[in-house]
Amino acid sequence: MSVHCHACGSRNLRPSRLQLRDFVFLLTFRFPVRCRYCRDRFYASIFSIRKIWLDARARDIRHENDAPMS
Repeated sequence: MSVHCHACGSRNLRPSRLQLRDFVFLLTFRFPVRCRYCRDRFYASIFSIRKIWLDARARDIRHENDAPMS
């Protein structure tokens, strides 16, 4: 099962920073996620967060490697 943005359908997601209101959702195994395209914030299953984090990390590394050296 892959997680996608509810607003735009993108799979380019990243874990969002925790806010005070998020702790209630953590008790129900939901974790905040943010779409990199439309910036929508929503909650995904805590069990899918590892894949989202690894995908986001891989994108960041590729982006750093593609940046021109100054």
